[in-house]
Amino acid sequence: HQINDDTVISNDDHTESLDDLLENHWWRDVLNAIRSNTLITFSNLSCQLDLSKAENEVAFNIIDGSVHWALCGSAWAHSSISGGNSITTPRRLALESLAKLSIISANVDLILATVSAERVKSMLRQLVKYLSRSEEEAIRELAIVFLEKLAHSEFSIWEHVPDICKPIVSHLL
Repeated sequence: HQINDDTVISNDDHTESLDDLLENHWWRDVLNAIRSNTLITFSNLSCQLDLSKAENEVAFNIIDGSVHWALCGSAWAHSSISGGNSITTPRRLALESLAKLSIISANVDLILATVSAERVKSMLRQLVKYLSRSEEEAIRELAIVFLEKLAHSEFSIWEHVPDICKPIVSHLL
């Protein structure tokens, strides 16, 4: 396939405009299924993965994607994967993956070394917010696990964000 300047996608047998292609939504369902299956599979495997042994690019993409979905405020991140009343959302699966990855201390160090300082601050703030959401018990528990692992890392994350430390105690009480 080629995309021409005239927004036409063509091959030898077929030509259609980009508008026609975008109206055909079958591929969205396929991409959603691939994303959902990937998040579920990764969540199940996370506790076994030592990303320090992976190629840098692979480890970076896994961490970047997991942090993205754990912090993402989009409707996709908060929507049930199965479409029903399931509590399984991309955000929950990504946070579960990060919590499971953090079982291995080398992964925690890699997460903190890979993610920018600004994004670490954003991640910590969001994790603290998750502590106050009593209606989402699974998210709260995963946030506690991940915060505890981050707090015991070799990197000193708390000195950069003293404003975050105060609400943690009140949210836990």
